[in-house]
Amino acid sequence: MNTLRIQKEFKLVSTNTQCSKFQIIPEENIRLWNIFFQGPPSTPYEGGKFAIIITFTEEYPFKAPIVSFATKIYHPNVNSNGEVCMEILKEWKQTKTIKDILIELYNLLLYPNVNDPLVPDIANEYQHNIHKFNQKAKDWVMLYALED
Repeated sequence: MNTLRIQKEFKLVSTNTQCSKFQIIPEENIRLWNIFFQGPPSTPYEGGKFAIIITFTEEYPFKAPIVSFATKIYHPNVNSNGEVCMEILKEWKQTKTIKDILIELYNLLLYPNVNDPLVPDIANEYQHNIHKFNQKAKDWVMLYALED
């Protein structure tokens, strides 16, 4: 049953204008999606292309999928292993969809959640020295972001 839901969600996000920022490429196994997107304009991530992997477990949609950055990114809600800390994943409800995750993920790059950081040192820097944070984030984009 969850394979049908995953296929349905793939069709929905592929045609949804809110998700047009994302290029979604499912593997042969529909439970693994590679997602690519450009960093939001007017952020230190602008000009960078980022890869995310979404893995659907057998428990989906009753349990949140696993979302991780394959591209290194300097962000208070993403650790060095690419793990992402997002409210939607922690408080998952089966009525939520991948579209909801993608929108929240994009918004997280616009507005980092420093009140619930995965990397407290980066959150502290964001709060107390935004210029230093922005420069480091831009440097990481130059070092690690994908090329078109």
